[in-house]
Amino acid sequence: MIINVLPLPAAGKTDGGTKPAGRSAIAGRFAGLVGFPHYALSGRFAECAETPAADKDELAEFLNTAEGRAAGFYQRLLVFELKAKLAATD
Repeated sequence: MIINVLPLPAAGKTDGGTKPAGRSAIAGRFAGLVGFPHYALSGRFAECAETPAADKDELAEFLNTAEGRAAGFYQRLLVFELKAKLAATD
């Protein structure tokens, strides 16, 4: 079960500044660093009225940061799989 403790802006909306609704990744939290790219690569934002502003370079930057913070086999595996999926995109 996923519980949002803090109210988050809808996908594609800003948090009052110029940052997209991927602020957990922007803040450097591991869950955001892998979660935002996962949802972006899975097409989760495809039906949003405003697609979150994240290009391939930004997703790669998130995943590179996550790679440096990965603690343990499963976190490293997740980052590896997401980087492979990102590399396979056009």
